[in-house]
Amino acid sequence: MKEPLLQYEIKVDQPLTPAKIARAILINTGVMAASYSYSMLLLIVTYMINQLKDANGSNTLYMAGGTLTITILDTCVVVSVSGAFLLGYFGTEIFSAIQLVRKELVQAPQSINNTKQDELDRLISQMQNLPSNAMKLAAPFITVSSLFMLSSKYIFEVSGQDPEMLDLIQWPLMMGAISLPIYAIRFSLEKMLLSAKKQRFVTALSLFDMGVFGVIPAYVLGFGKWGFPNLKMIGIFIGMLLENIVTTLGSMAGLHFMKDFEGINFRKNFCKRAERAELRFLFKTAFPIIFTIFSEWSASVVRNHYAGKIGTDQLAAQNFTTQLCFLIFLIAMALGEAIGLGLKEVSKIVAEWLKISKEEAKDHIETLKGQANYGKVGLFLGIIITGIISAFTSYQPDILIQFLAPNASPTVQQLGNNILQKYVGPNAFLYGMAIVMKQSVIAKNNGLWPSVDYNLAIWAGVLASGLQVFGDDLEGIVRGQILGTGLALLALLPAVIKSFFTKTPDQYPKPADSVGYGYVKSLANSLWGKIKSNIWQTPEAGEAHTATP
Repeated sequence: MKEPLLQYEIKVDQPLTPAKIARAILINTGVMAASYSYSMLLLIVTYMINQLKDANGSNTLYMAGGTLTITILDTCVVVSVSGAFLLGYFGTEIFSAIQLVRKELVQAPQSINNTKQDELDRLISQMQNLPSNAMKLAAPFITVSSLFMLSSKYIFEVSGQDPEMLDLIQWPLMMGAISLPIYAIRFSLEKMLLSAKKQRFVTALSLFDMGVFGVIPAYVLGFGKWGFPNLKMIGIFIGMLLENIVTTLGSMAGLHFMKDFEGINFRKNFCKRAERAELRFLFKTAFPIIFTIFSEWSASVVRNHYAGKIGTDQLAAQNFTTQLCFLIFLIAMALGEAIGLGLKEVSKIVAEWLKISKEEAKDHIETLKGQANYGKVGLFLGIIITGIISAFTSYQPDILIQFLAPNASPTVQQLGNNILQKYVGPNAFLYGMAIVMKQSVIAKNNGLWPSVDYNLAIWAGVLASGLQVFGDDLEGIVRGQILGTGLALLALLPAVIKSFFTKTPDQYPKPADSVGYGYVKSLANSLWGKIKSNIWQTPEAGEAHTATP
């Protein structure tokens, strides 16, 4: 029989003391602080990287403004949703814990018996209402974040930021404040899907929507032939808004048709072996964040060094070509992954059509499901599509540049042509492969070191560019990027090979915990378990929770 969605276990020989509660709260606060710190430092790093002037008619300033706007929006979403869950979590947890401690102090352990089951069930019911209480708290958090976005232009103006940049981000920030609830809903839905071990679905949906509904409309509306010179930032934001809406609808559809959601025993993680579990999660979260911030800071130093040496046109060309290489592999991997997932669904239809037995159908589906992942069908198709697009771009780079950025200065277009002809193939391939492998490593929870190795390798490439190992021109910078990405790929290979022989663990932590939103994910998991039990009225969800006297 399947376990209940939320277990509650009390051991009277190990009472829940105030000291245990305090330790668990401090550790959980450290975990969430790491997530907050990363978001806020990312905002600061964005300023360090993008303090470039649009001196020669290039698109550098607009790209910087777009990056800044999106970073502010991301930060507000993380703080809104995570803050709401955190407050709801601690509020309900502490309330229930105080009642349990009071009962353990006032009553003898022998008094906890079947006659007290009703009182215990009432406490359990309060625990089950925890996620819904947290969701109710999301509304004021989102409102505060929206007000912050509306006022952030004036905050940055007081801090002495570039007035031209502030004018660029004014309208997108206003639109972002309006669309923040949509983004927050998407954020929560994705965490629910990740908690249900639907990592491939979330990744494929995000990649596809980012490429088709996000990046392409942003380029076409902002910089393409039909772009509006005075509305470039609006074009970028429209693409981002379309991406969020489509991803939200897709995530809702995924949750609607998902039947195998498993709850998570986050109460157990709080009061039983809490210190060890949460400290492990804290270290797995904090160290990659530290190395990532260090890598971004190193990159900003290098870019600032070259800003006064090679000019903003070359930096704009570098920015454009790097994003284009990423876009190429993004679309290719999204198509490959979509085809791979499609094969799994087709296999279900075929199995039903052939009317084979349930056991045979299950084996058949699992076989094709194993093929529809990064290591097999999706990755193979993605590499093929990447090669085709890269080959076309290498031979005809001017077509893409004229279509995506016809308003760029002639210098930027010429530099982009040269770089795309020489480096688009290896750069797109290595960059995309490294991203895919990093996602695979995170999904399999292969530990801390792959993330550290990845960031160290990227930093090595940045250092090679800064020391002018490959030259002091734009091509030298690109060669350094390729070196760092190649080293990152090699650093991830052992963990990826290991992941082919390792199943995703069912116990905590689960996929995407190392990204930094573990508790949001866990609470969203429990929330969906409660919603599912109310919608489908599953017998397992309605079982009484028991105590262990």
